[in-house]
Amino acid sequence: MSDGRRDGAGGAGPGWEAADALAPAVLAYVGDAAFGLLVRTLVLERCLADGGGGCPGLAELHREVAPLVSAEGQARLLLALWPALLPHEQEVVRRARNAKTRHRPRRAGYLAYRRSTGLEALVGYLYLKGQTDRLVHLLEWGLAQHPHETPGADGTV
Repeated sequence: MSDGRRDGAGGAGPGWEAADALAPAVLAYVGDAAFGLLVRTLVLERCLADGGGGCPGLAELHREVAPLVSAEGQARLLLALWPALLPHEQEVVRRARNAKTRHRPRRAGYLAYRRSTGLEALVGYLYLKGQTDRLVHLLEWGLAQHPHETPGADGTV
């Protein structure tokens, strides 16, 4: 880009230096879209790599992906990833998790919603910084650790 926004990090994503200054809600907005796409891609890659007749139909793929992209699933993933995050990545999560919002979660508990917002902000941050290798590595590792159990009846994570 000719406007100097690139940081030279390489990889996919814009590689914006300005990602550090974006509001947590903006990072989460981008991260929500990037997370959904990356999780679907990783699940699809995993089923293709397994061999044995290819991937299941769309309904089965959706059943596998939906719990991962839900607020509760994202909250559990964040808890699994937390020890592997670098200090500046943890700070991005904290800023987003603690940001004031007027939005009320519809299908998730408050704590799960705040944690999922933190994860989405981290994904958005890494994507916008062009650090997709780091992002994919974290997601692959976290999804391998990620428990697929159903959240409690009260929606807590």
